[in-house]
Amino acid sequence: MSKIRIIELESVSSTNDYAKDIAEDDVLVLTYDQRSGKGRLGRVWECKKGEAIAMSLKIKPRVATQDISMLTIIAAVALVRSFPVETMIKWPNDIVCAGKKVCGILTEGRIDGDSLTYAIIGIGVNVDMERFDGELEKKATSLYMESGIHYDKRSIVERFLEEFEKLSSQLEKTGNLKFIVSEYNSYLVHRDKEIVIAGKESIHAVACGIDERGELIAKTEEGIMHIRSGEVSVRGIYGYV
Repeated sequence: MSKIRIIELESVSSTNDYAKDIAEDDVLVLTYDQRSGKGRLGRVWECKKGEAIAMSLKIKPRVATQDISMLTIIAAVALVRSFPVETMIKWPNDIVCAGKKVCGILTEGRIDGDSLTYAIIGIGVNVDMERFDGELEKKATSLYMESGIHYDKRSIVERFLEEFEKLSSQLEKTGNLKFIVSEYNSYLVHRDKEIVIAGKESIHAVACGIDERGELIAKTEEGIMHIRSGEVSVRGIYGYV
């Protein structure tokens, strides 16, 4: 039995904002009608009513403040395990299917001194979209578009919670990601491929996988780099993937 309480809303502007405003942890705010969702780096995530899962998991994690990105890592693996179609991970926070984005993760936290008061893992899943227009046509897909099947959204959510709680328990025991590095790297879409790391400057490298802290290991002409997610983004040399 999950210790996470699900709060399902008919409609909400942002599940992340709603989760921030409630005075309890171990809750999952869920809707299939989010009007003003936000993605990583301030990007807007929009969808029509009933076509997607928007959920925010609010927890009080036993991880160091600087290791909050580990929660994104275990959430990504939990999602890949939960989806009824084959997916892969685009580090640090996207799930892709057939080379296109099907899901995004945004992890935020409230810091009090040296500890995390809470963390919120916001997740958006493209489930029932039948098409995307414009630029999104090249970069986005849905579970329906890849399978021709309309899946039960609540079942996906419950399976995700089950997998996340298993992984979260292991993370609390070990304090690092050694237990999941191999599995994560097997899902990494850019593994052993050339990538562009975009931050203050663009760096060309080959993605080798993640380490036990969730940092991306990349090989450049100058040597090996360990990259924290922060404000960088990663893409293939010819586009999104």
